Amino acid sequence: MRLFIGIDIDKKLNELIDHHKSQLETEVEGRWIKAKNRHITLKFLGDCQSQFVPVLNSCLLEITEHLQPFKTTTTVFGCFPNCRRARIFWLGFEPVSPFRKLYNKLEESLEPLGFKREERDFNPHLTLARLKKPNKVDLKTINRAIAINQDLLVEKLVLFESKLSPTGADYQVVRAYKLSQPESH
Repeated sequence: MRLFIGIDIDKKLNELIDHHKSQLETEVEGRWIKAKNRHITLKFLGDCQSQFVPVLNSCLLEITEHLQPFKTTTTVFGCFPNCRRARIFWLGFEPVSPFRKLYNKLEESLEPLGFKREERDFNPHLTLARLKKPNKVDLKTINRAIAINQDLLVEKLVLFESKLSPTGADYQVVRAYKLSQPESH
């Protein structure tokens, strides 16, 4: 099983992206991610044996038990590695600190299970398109012309399975893990 951990996005954000998609496609030529596959990736795990899923399940249940839901808002569009040689076109989120807390907890908890820590800083983003070859993207023009200001409530982590096919990857939910609710006193 090819697995990764991420955050699902809601219908409203997907609809806003779809509303602006044709305008964005005139600026960014690439393979656009289908609405049903849009998510925020936290940790790519890669190929895992199905018998490993219960161990992963226990780990994710423990992590989510100690983390609170949080609100985030979309910010600007960006590119990886940069706008001069773009390979990935994405939409960012703020504030970054609750994502980093969640990400760091995942990295810390998954390392003893054999998953290497990521060396790059974590940048919460929603991949919108993958460019076939490195290309220049005019982010200033795009960000001036299109603003997707949408709140997103992050209430759960999702363990996804990536199934590859000739038409591209398809992501299926293996299990969702609800972030613990604040205690009331």
